[in-house]
Amino acid sequence: MTDAEFLADVGFEVVAPHRYFPRMRLELEQGLGWKADVEAALERLLVSAELKQPVGAGASLRA
Repeated sequence: MTDAEFLADVGFEVVAPHRYFPRMRLELEQGLGWKADVEAALERLLVSAELKQPVGAGASLRA
């Protein structure tokens, strides 16, 4: 069993108090906003990191 105090610390709320087994709920809509933000940031990073010229293109091999 997971400690109710830990669950409360990470965002769960008690919806039905009980001495030993409180019923707890996590509203997922609250925590999903960060995922879209991270995906957008990664997309911007990938776009800015695209190579304009492939590595080694234009280089000549001389022995």
